[in-house]
Amino acid sequence: MLLIVFLVACNSDKIMLFDVDAENSAALRFVNADMGTDLSGNALLGENDTTQTVTFVVRKETYLIDTINLIVTTSGPVLNKERVFAIEQVVEYPKFTYLYDEHNNVVDSVIDAVAGVHYRPLDDPYTASFLRIPAGETQSVVPILLLRSKDLQERPYRLKLRLVPNENFAVDFDAPSKVRIINFSDIPSMPLYWEKDAVWFFGRYSATKLRFMVNYSDIDLSGSNLLNYGAADFTYYQKRLQKALMEYNATQLTPLKDETGRTMVFQYELN
Repeated sequence: MLLIVFLVACNSDKIMLFDVDAENSAALRFVNADMGTDLSGNALLGENDTTQTVTFVVRKETYLIDTINLIVTTSGPVLNKERVFAIEQVVEYPKFTYLYDEHNNVVDSVIDAVAGVHYRPLDDPYTASFLRIPAGETQSVVPILLLRSKDLQERPYRLKLRLVPNENFAVDFDAPSKVRIINFSDIPSMPLYWEKDAVWFFGRYSATKLRFMVNYSDIDLSGSNLLNYGAADFTYYQKRLQKALMEYNATQLTPLKDETGRTMVFQYELN
């Protein structure tokens, strides 16, 4: 399970109070922390970022749900009673949409996630049970459950979430701390440092090879982990993968090939 933790941090961003009295005035915000790196070694979310990227690629095929933990913290007095708050999805791109720059060049594409298809709905009893600040506390961890649907292999999906003011809490509509965006997919990409080190033991990169490695070994290909492997580590996984590939091919009519038609091997390839 990919578990992402947000640490509490307050800053001087202005807070707009909702209709509450001065004694009980309170407001909500999301907070960030260092959460490691993605498949390419990029930081998942910096202190002031509102967007993070998640991939299912580095998880085995049986790993169908990923949990992203969002931490919501309060400002204002600490009350000795439970307080419910609200989060909603912001849908801006219900259909697949290309994004263009000022010169009319395509720079990106986007489509919003669908509740019940790509993530567990926010009003699902499990998720909804975390939309509350316990009595005497100032934060809540809200698990957002991403679902590994088949169409994640075709394109990334975006889940934009926004804190909503209610009778208990205000939200500053101008502050970035009220919004979080999760971009997620199941599309393979070459891990960082593959061509520097891994290529000598695992051969040419391919999407098929990456998925085989994830499903038939315990190698960790997330983030910059390949950078931490030495020759002994690479040799260990090479032998395990060669054995797994031999056993897999023994059950097939022809040896496993990648998406380019090359027969898969786990050794250095001259061409």
